[in-house]
Amino acid sequence: MPEIQSAIAATPDALNGAVEIVNSVVTIGDALNIAKGTLQCIGTAADAITPFIPLIGAATTIISDIIIIYQQAAYNKKIVSALYDRTRYAELAIETLQRRKKLHEKDFRSQEWYDAFNRFVDVLKEIRTFAKEVSCLRGYKKYFKSFTVKERFEALTNSYDVVMKDLNFTMAVANEEQRRYDNECLMDDVSEMSKFLQTIEGGIVTNDNKLNIVLEELRLMKISIDSGKGPIAMAKQIEENEITDPYINEPTDYRGSNRHIIRRQYKTTIEVACKPFELNKDDKEEYKKKQGQLAILSKLSECTNILKFYGLANLNGQNHMILEWAHYGNLREVYEDYDIPWMRKLHIATDICRAITFLQSVDIFHHDLRCENVMLTRNLEPKLTNFEYARSKNASTSSIGDLMKIVHWLAPEKMRDRSTRYNIKCEIFSFGMLLWELTFEKTPYQGWEVERVETHVKAGKREKITFGPVADDRELEIQKVLEEVITGAWKANPEERISLVKLFNTLEKLQSENKNLMEQGCNSNLLPQKSLDLDGSSTPPPPPDSDADAELPEFEDFSLDCGIITVISFEEGVKAHKDGKYDKAWECFEYHADNGNANAKYWMAYYLWEGKFVEKNCEEAAKLFKEAADQGIPDAQLRYAFTFQTKLGKKKYREEFIKYLTLAADGGNQSAQYNLGDVYFNKKLMMGDKQKGIYYLKLAALQNHPNAIKMLEKHNISFADGPKLEH
Repeated sequence: MPEIQSAIAATPDALNGAVEIVNSVVTIGDALNIAKGTLQCIGTAADAITPFIPLIGAATTIISDIIIIYQQAAYNKKIVSALYDRTRYAELAIETLQRRKKLHEKDFRSQEWYDAFNRFVDVLKEIRTFAKEVSCLRGYKKYFKSFTVKERFEALTNSYDVVMKDLNFTMAVANEEQRRYDNECLMDDVSEMSKFLQTIEGGIVTNDNKLNIVLEELRLMKISIDSGKGPIAMAKQIEENEITDPYINEPTDYRGSNRHIIRRQYKTTIEVACKPFELNKDDKEEYKKKQGQLAILSKLSECTNILKFYGLANLNGQNHMILEWAHYGNLREVYEDYDIPWMRKLHIATDICRAITFLQSVDIFHHDLRCENVMLTRNLEPKLTNFEYARSKNASTSSIGDLMKIVHWLAPEKMRDRSTRYNIKCEIFSFGMLLWELTFEKTPYQGWEVERVETHVKAGKREKITFGPVADDRELEIQKVLEEVITGAWKANPEERISLVKLFNTLEKLQSENKNLMEQGCNSNLLPQKSLDLDGSSTPPPPPDSDADAELPEFEDFSLDCGIITVISFEEGVKAHKDGKYDKAWECFEYHADNGNANAKYWMAYYLWEGKFVEKNCEEAAKLFKEAADQGIPDAQLRYAFTFQTKLGKKKYREEFIKYLTLAADGGNQSAQYNLGDVYFNKKLMMGDKQKGIYYLKLAALQNHPNAIKMLEKHNISFADGPKLEH
């Protein structure tokens, strides 16, 4: 098996990005005010407090991170909220050090209290990691395979309560009422996520309710393209003879402002739109970037409600994008020519939500949600399109373009401050406005100037929701559900807006209840204009204005005389290792490992396995690798897997090897991805599965793993459209 030795011998640099907490104290940010006051008091306190300065700084930084995670959470908001509550209690506990510092004089001189404070920081780190994972769909996937969200949440909250007791922070220990509330939050979110994963479909989950592996492939492709590193992802090239004229010409065969988008047939039977596209090969960087973006666009077609991109074709000497043909054009054009029945509106709304969820799961926001950017096929299926403004989650919004085009759908926080980072809350607000547009079949705030719209929305006012008469109770229920999600989406306070999961579950539940009627075509076909009285008035007037209208202080040098054995932070230990100060690093790792830190256990195991600074002890190293592996450290999972290298002739050891190698690969370790891909692709260890092998090799290649790239190139496997892993 190639690269087994190099995978083991390589220094464990996956943690090389560790932050030096002590140095980061000066950049905590404005989210917390506790650091300044606390550290000022420490500067004038007794020498006994000095060992706790970096620990308090580290805790403060982590608390700030957790607050940001809470504010940006897209999933499991109640679970994250419960963890956030504990974070605020931790903040209060640290504030107590300022107000009652003399009462803690004895504690500050206690080795046990110092050790407990280190555990306190470690628990906060684990809470931060867990909150980040469950707040996004990609992070949530790890709980499909190992322990459940419930078990992990309970373990973390128990650890938190224990360390709070150890520190005598009794005000921060959960009581029975808090535990009951936590359990309600936990069960609500778990139930919502269960329903969501069972019904979301649309390329997001597989038939066995697991996240589609394409999501991870897309994410890594995006990272590779954004960084400019790694292999070039190329769009599929379509031969000109595969594109033919349609059998029957239609008046709508030519579209666009200058009729440049043309309907054609692909592979004889597939209706496609041929759209001219500039691709300058002379500018290598721009060419590589555009090819990568097109490759991503092709992968996004995995979602059934995103307009499919088939590839590029050179037609008559000019490059063309070959896209799925949308017979009815965009949704705005549809509602301007027809009335859309209430049943059809419900299904369109639910399917658009699927597309938004797919994008969000691969770290992409659309940024321009409105009916004009939703296409409708012959079967009246909505397809989200126009990714001119679609960027990664971390992209700036300053260059969105013509404000006139988007302001009617724009979130109030973006109106107030254009530099505000665009997030899922902004996307949900825009989706709410799109749903209003779909419901009433007109542009929000139609005819209003930008300034008037902004003044109106920033004041907390919105469009009116006034329904006209309906044919039956079923349509009345659809109106009620649409009103519920629209008003939930456009709340002024982003934290109060409906979550993406709840929004989808609400729409999908009603869609599912009416699925049979839709399949029979009952009350779902497009109607002539003015067939429906959508808002109770045949000629509605414009909405009236009434209702529709620090530096931290420097410290002195202290002379320690408090009897506590101080230890540098784990992150400083990693730095000491990289600087070749192995004695200092070992002392740090040993202390933090004994104190329960999983990453420290991994490094301690590495030292024991390699005999670095200490006597070699592979048996003890394997135990520590397993402990860290079972606590979710991907590098430890890889190294523990390879402890079975000489025993792979026996089935039970092969199974353990594959189990932990898979955990490491799914956790993002590129060496594990390559070695696992090699096992499956080349049918080693009696584990042949070519498609699974290709999948893991591609993941490794997208992280610029040289041997994975060579193997894929050797077998002419494309990064953009290679075989997919079937479940």
